Amino acid sequence: MKKSQKGFVGILVSIIVVLFVIIGIVYFYNISNSSIPITNQDVASGTSTDQQNQTSTIASTSSAKQYTDADFGFSFWYPSDWQVSEISPSTDTDSNIQTGKVMSILVLGEKDTKGNTKPEIYIQKVHSSSMIITDTFGISPNQTYFFNSKTHTWMTSGYDSNGKLSASTTANVSVNTMGGLHIFGSSGQDSTYGRGEIVPLSADNFVVVNNIGVFDANFLTNTILATDPSVATPISFDGQNKIVQQELNSFTQTKQASSELWKTYVDSNVGFSFQYPNKFYSDMASLNYGQSGTPEVFTTSTSTSIGTNGCYVSPNAPMPEKNSSVTLNNVNFCLSSSSDAGMSQLYTNYYYTTHQKGNYITIGYLVHTSNGCGVYSGDPIAASCNYFFKNYSDIVTKNIEKSLESLIFTK
Repeated sequence: MKKSQKGFVGILVSIIVVLFVIIGIVYFYNISNSSIPITNQDVASGTSTDQQNQTSTIASTSSAKQYTDADFGFSFWYPSDWQVSEISPSTDTDSNIQTGKVMSILVLGEKDTKGNTKPEIYIQKVHSSSMIITDTFGISPNQTYFFNSKTHTWMTSGYDSNGKLSASTTANVSVNTMGGLHIFGSSGQDSTYGRGEIVPLSADNFVVVNNIGVFDANFLTNTILATDPSVATPISFDGQNKIVQQELNSFTQTKQASSELWKTYVDSNVGFSFQYPNKFYSDMASLNYGQSGTPEVFTTSTSTSIGTNGCYVSPNAPMPEKNSSVTLNNVNFCLSSSSDAGMSQLYTNYYYTTHQKGNYITIGYLVHTSNGCGVYSGDPIAASCNYFFKNYSDIVTKNIEKSLESLIFTK
């Protein structure tokens, strides 16, 4: 009996020892990976803790806010008149990231009239247990980054025109955020466009900043800091303040440029004028004005090109025209619209005709958009496209109507 008890005790001790060994290995592995410094070099000297504390006073005016994600371990600055919404990945928010799981997405932009966020910038929070992240840009696996813990080096590999994976090379780590975190460009895209910039927070956690609107997301990427001061060394506090101010200046200039895009058309012969937008406040639609740079304007005293309902009849209408009556600022218009699709593109003509003092006046707008959002499948821009078509009336129709509401008769 004693012999069997001793045998049982021996087995129990062996099991306990094995469990401790396993726990020790797992603990050591986790500590090793979590403590891997993921920057290849110190970006600046200084005390990280002090600088992290100081960042709360950056842009002390109401011009900027700091968003902090303590769970994922990063923060960034953005304009105070914007808002941040967090969403889960879905068909409306296609990701350009492979070999990594998108945990959630931060949507940044101004608040629209319905209280929703106008998507200008996306920040994808990505976890990759394989410590590899691949950016596809919706075309093909294009650029892969991974951390070599043995050589303490970030590596990259891409695909050539034949789809063949190239040999791994040392990644370019010369571009960093003000927090000392590396910024990896995406798929050879123009860095000034700011789309798909990858910022590693650890060997397996990344944030990917995507520009999906008219604002340059690169300026926001530059403001990213790690909440753990041991991850990377930030630049000086004064340097951080300058970078945040550069971001605010860039966004302010872009916003002003967008608001100053209205011009004035004057017809001194018939006697009228109106204002018109040079572009829409969205990269998803453009106005094709042709060489004149203005909307098409036709004036005639006869009804040769006018239908019996008072609508303009376009000689080049590609599809049957839709006619309807519209009253804007007490002026009655007959609206004739038609669309032409091809190569994933859509061109829609809107002709507004009114009869004033013996003259038919027709003002035409040609709107160019994608033919749906399928062309952006696998790219975060799909979200901006979906938002655009859901809010087509606010972005396109209301701006055209605003133009017509400005119509003034001077004779």
